[in-house]
Amino acid sequence: MIRSRRITHETAYILSAVTLDSIIVCLGEQSYTETPGNINDLTLDNAQLELVEIIKNYTQVPIIVALAQGRPRLIRRIVDLSSAILMMFLPGTEGGQALVDVLMGKYNPSGRLPITYPKYNHRLSTYDYKWCEVLLDNTIDVEFEFGHGLSYTTFVYSNLNVSSTIKWNDQINITLNVRNNGSRQGDHTVLLFISDIYRSITPPNKELKGYTKLYLDPYEQQQIHFILNQTDLSFIGLNLTRQTEPGLFIITVGNLQANFTLLADDIHSD
Repeated sequence: MIRSRRITHETAYILSAVTLDSIIVCLGEQSYTETPGNINDLTLDNAQLELVEIIKNYTQVPIIVALAQGRPRLIRRIVDLSSAILMMFLPGTEGGQALVDVLMGKYNPSGRLPITYPKYNHRLSTYDYKWCEVLLDNTIDVEFEFGHGLSYTTFVYSNLNVSSTIKWNDQINITLNVRNNGSRQGDHTVLLFISDIYRSITPPNKELKGYTKLYLDPYEQQQIHFILNQTDLSFIGLNLTRQTEPGLFIITVGNLQANFTLLADDIHSD
């Protein structure tokens, strides 16, 4: 493991002559509180980014980047140079041991990003951006999306089902199958998003409305069940009260989508 934030070309040349399976590069920030942590640019400092670039120039082995930081520092220069990136945030005094457990395969990672990881300083977006933000050739280009996370196994979704029409006072029952398609046990968090297609105010692109965590043995499959109601489809309207409107909604779970229409005679407000 390379601990120094700086590495010379000579040192990198020596590394290239050593037989290595992979190189682990630990990057990020020191601990900070309040004003000492203020920065004007989210880009990780050049010395750390250059460290990965120099190593890549001299070696062909996989580079694993471990990020210990309390915020998403921009790393687009080295994303494509890295075979794996592990976001540790600020892991505490036992963080090193936890990192070893993950990298050595003792623990199968299952975390998901609780943030949208940005790619550019001038484009700090959230996952629930509004539809109008991508009009006129505008795009939302991020490094890693909210909820992104990988595992040493593969999970496959299938058979997403919901009734095509929902009466006003009825529950919304959503089911799907999740299968562990790999040879390792693993935890997995399933995220359910809802998109409101028509609304009296501009709706978000999508909103997280449910999640559940599974533990699946190799090749095991489970059916999961989400239950939503009209409150889960509500929003703060123009009159600053919470309300739900009938209309067309899209459910997104992983790479699966399904539509349903909420039926009502008029708009109801709490």
